[in-house]
Amino acid sequence: MQSELIKDIVPTPSPRCLSYSSLHLPTKFTSDIVTFNVGGKIYCTTRSTINHFPRSVLASMISDSNNLQSKCDEAGHYFIDRSIFRYILNYLRDKTLNLPDNFNEFKQLKYEADFYQIDSLITEIENRTNAINEQQKQNLDGLYFTLISKLNQDKILTIIGPIKVLRLFRLEQIARKFVKTLNPSISCQCNFPNKDKIISCQPWNEFQRQLLAKQARKFGLPTGYWDDYFYLPFEKITSHDEFVTILNKYEAKLLHTNVTYERKNDDEITYALVENWFVPNIAVTQYEQ
Repeated sequence: MQSELIKDIVPTPSPRCLSYSSLHLPTKFTSDIVTFNVGGKIYCTTRSTINHFPRSVLASMISDSNNLQSKCDEAGHYFIDRSIFRYILNYLRDKTLNLPDNFNEFKQLKYEADFYQIDSLITEIENRTNAINEQQKQNLDGLYFTLISKLNQDKILTIIGPIKVLRLFRLEQIARKFVKTLNPSISCQCNFPNKDKIISCQPWNEFQRQLLAKQARKFGLPTGYWDDYFYLPFEKITSHDEFVTILNKYEAKLLHTNVTYERKNDDEITYALVENWFVPNIAVTQYEQ
């Protein structure tokens, strides 16, 4: 009688985690199969896949020498309270990081790789992140300018921005040579009246003013009264739509748009479309090459 009471008191040791398949199928077919429940999603793989990375947390969990009782769900799956395990498992299988083109969870994926202690995956994620950050930095480095067009007539009135912008718009040979001799930091305004093509540069100091005048005379370009107006032989680009078509070739982005108006008299009001544009330097470099 006493021995039966003792037997009722002594707890029965809980079994080690087993995969679902190993509980229901013959052992000779499933000895290498292991199943994980990660945040409620079931993933099935092989022990050999996990053991390709023997220092990882996953390899430690399924190890026969693991003295700690791993957490299991009711079906016997190894339970892990984490997320986005799909990409972790694919890396274990393929030894390479394959992600969708629009993947934007690198920070979370890095946390997961740290948790599972997969060193090569951590390095791969860091390299991928650094490359993306560098690309984004290049995309933010470029030419900002303002395009003002006459509304309802599809006609460009002015372009205000750095003189490097002109490199993108089919300058004739003499204009190309002239632009290359100028400091790219000099801002300018380009006007497109019916007959003349005028560039109005804005030098920051007297030295730049003299340099502009000297270079203009060297190229045979007439200058204005203040030595900062230059008549350049553009091909005609008077249509707003034509201009935007060219911008699109260089991955230009429209940052902001606004409509302004000017009242000349009680009966006449003129409207203008003001657009702020950006062209990445990487596009400019590709054009020049």
